[in-house]
Amino acid sequence: MDYEKLLQEMMQAADERDERMKDVVPEIVPLEPNCKYCNDSGWVESRHDAEGLFYKECPYCNLIDKLERKSKLSFANVPHIYRNNRIEDFRTDVYSTKEQRTSAETVLNTVKYWFEDFEDQAKEGRGLYFSSYAKGSGKTFLMSAIANRLLDMGREVKFATSLEILNEIKKTWERKNHPETTEREGDLLEQLANCEILIIDDFGTEQAKDWINDRFYSIINARYNNRKITCYTSNVPLCNLKYDERITSRIKGTCYAMNFPDEDVRTKIGREAHKELQNHI
Repeated sequence: MDYEKLLQEMMQAADERDERMKDVVPEIVPLEPNCKYCNDSGWVESRHDAEGLFYKECPYCNLIDKLERKSKLSFANVPHIYRNNRIEDFRTDVYSTKEQRTSAETVLNTVKYWFEDFEDQAKEGRGLYFSSYAKGSGKTFLMSAIANRLLDMGREVKFATSLEILNEIKKTWERKNHPETTEREGDLLEQLANCEILIIDDFGTEQAKDWINDRFYSIINARYNNRKITCYTSNVPLCNLKYDERITSRIKGTCYAMNFPDEDVRTKIGREAHKELQNHI
């Protein structure tokens, strides 16, 4: 067999095929990078000398900083519905009585002070505890706005409801059946204990069982000992929490406890928005 002739025929056939495909497949044009300085790598050359080639974060696109923020936001788990909440948007005028408006203003002023003195607050591991018997009182709105402000400051935040934390702990118990895909309980508790700022929403709504008490004590005690900021929202005032004194005393010692007005302003704001919509139809 003439292999050279066969090879030539194959190459000719390939050329003819490519010629035909030009009319079928559009030419692929490489995309221009968004950042011409780092070619979207996030890094630019810093110096090149006898010691080697060194890089630094690109100062023009700040891609590395954006990726870190995205990673932190993913870790934060702030629900999408709350991700645009801002402290400046927290309204005190929606509460019905002067006493309630004054109470809401006191909470807001305390939050502002907490941020103004944040470095010292962080050194002491001092957090916030918002409580109100009423659902929709605004405590979760303000706490999620606080989480967003902290993320904007470059802080590491974990935001979760108490039930979400307990459900994640329960999932680790499935490890016996799925050891290759299930996180260890100890690893989960360590993550919650060591993250820079932990925000627990709806704390104290779960049933007071011994195993729940023990897990939350493990988390809260570790954070207390290491001066880690922990913040809470709850439908129960701190003095009425069903957890034992080991937990409540640590929260009392490390949090500004504030009572929100016992009024459902979420429903009120929703009605106002609906009324405004009807006026424009």
